[in-house]
Amino acid sequence: MKTIVGKIVKWIIILAVLAALGFGGYTLYQRYPKPAEQSDAAGEYTPVAVSLGSLSQEVISTGALSISESASVKAPFSVTIDSVAVKAGQTVAKGDVLATVDAASIDSAIAAVVTELEEADSSVVSLASAYTETQNIQNPAEGRVKIIYGKVGDRVQDVMDEYGCLYVLSLDGTMVVSVPAPEGLTTDSAVSVVSADKTWKGTVISVTDGVARVTFTDSTVSPGTNVSVTYNGASLGSGAAEIHMPLYVSSTMEGVITAARLTLNGTAAKKSIMYKVGDVQMTQEYEGYLTQRAELIDQLNLLRRLKDDPVITTNAAGIVSEVSAQAGQEVVKDDTLATLYIGSPNEMVISVDELDIINVKVGQTAGVQMDAISDKTYEAKVEYISQLGTTSSGITNYDVTVRLNGDDTLKMGMNGTVTIYVGEQENVLLVPLVALQSDSLGSYVWKYEEGYQGTDEAPGVKTYVTTGLSNENYAAVTSGLSLGDQVLVVRSSATAVSADASTGNGNAFGGAMMPTAGQPGGNMQQNWNGGGSGSGGQNRGNGGNGGNRAPGGN
Repeated sequence: MKTIVGKIVKWIIILAVLAALGFGGYTLYQRYPKPAEQSDAAGEYTPVAVSLGSLSQEVISTGALSISESASVKAPFSVTIDSVAVKAGQTVAKGDVLATVDAASIDSAIAAVVTELEEADSSVVSLASAYTETQNIQNPAEGRVKIIYGKVGDRVQDVMDEYGCLYVLSLDGTMVVSVPAPEGLTTDSAVSVVSADKTWKGTVISVTDGVARVTFTDSTVSPGTNVSVTYNGASLGSGAAEIHMPLYVSSTMEGVITAARLTLNGTAAKKSIMYKVGDVQMTQEYEGYLTQRAELIDQLNLLRRLKDDPVITTNAAGIVSEVSAQAGQEVVKDDTLATLYIGSPNEMVISVDELDIINVKVGQTAGVQMDAISDKTYEAKVEYISQLGTTSSGITNYDVTVRLNGDDTLKMGMNGTVTIYVGEQENVLLVPLVALQSDSLGSYVWKYEEGYQGTDEAPGVKTYVTTGLSNENYAAVTSGLSLGDQVLVVRSSATAVSADASTGNGNAFGGAMMPTAGQPGGNMQQNWNGGGSGSGGQNRGNGGNGGNRAPGGN
């Protein structure tokens, strides 16, 4: 009996404890607010006020300082290098010794130049002895003159420049015309060629693809004259007569035609004089030898000076980028001995991806911070944009060259970060990027309106907008919305984190506190310095009352 009573007491105590726990849980449940209900998919929407502010857009990339201009030090003659006096990376001044030259090789070079000079002198004398101010142009082959371009008083070179020749010969005594060929026409067929009131016997020389080529005498018809062909009393058609075997006679002589001994449709024998030319200039060959002779004399003088001081010097000040010459090497004239970077290291080539390159323009300003000089920002400008991109992992990047206003602190190869200022819009409406969506008609937002009964498919009023610049958090809207409008933003598990405006802590929208419904957009600026986890490192934006740029996140 005691056992049964004990069990009953034990169960009464357990039930009392459970009741107390249930009552306490219910009291706590009533005391604290219920958590916000989430929809099955995207989560609940939060109205965010459109704000008025400014937006700057930047493109940021890294690179190393370089020098674009270079110069090569070449061997002035074919000599033997005795020793090399410079190394790659060395700074040199104009006139510094680059290499010394073997004296015996200089003597050999002098002897070679003297031989060339003697040959040039011989050619000059030979051409000069054959020169007269009046010369003749002879006919190169027997034929009939069909076209005459050069006339008395013309400069030979002017005629050549305009027409490409002085006159045109017909070499085989025939003209040719092409006409449609009827069925049965062959090279044995008897045809006639008619021009005005004259008729000549024609010869069918070919029938190809329904076209017959017919030759006839070149005695009177000029090139381009329209002639017709008849066969068995019927016309086959007509066409322009052409010279069957033309020779275009030209000349390199420079002078004025003083007499012309050729007539149109007249025959001319080989080597007969066709033109007399006066005021003839020396030939280009003669002028070429004179130029060569002057260059050889200069080389001879330089070699004699080199023998007195057997060194090769730099032709400019700069940094030696590469040394090709080696001690004991036999070099040929114009071989590259060394290459120099000329000027200061004030250029930087950076890589910009295809999404940003469309905003980069030549002449845009930029700021450059060097890794080794963190307390200074150098001014720069975009100087060149490559039109050829390099694709890697599905992304195409383009080289952009910026030129710095540098100083003596900068050194070749120093690394730095370039910030190109590609655009700025002031006093524009700003909406968070997460509120923007797009379809085939363009970009749109879900606009919040009091009393509107939203659905999962349309939580607000679908409103199309025109956007301007954007950064990592915001986009400028130039049409479709007005100041005071509110747009709906999805509060997912990642973005629905509360933020304390008094401390500035929060990570919604990249660390920037977004104004919500009822909060004026002009107060956005006070929250831009929030210590959230958003990046925002590449772009800067200003809120409603702000005129000063503030980073979008730390």
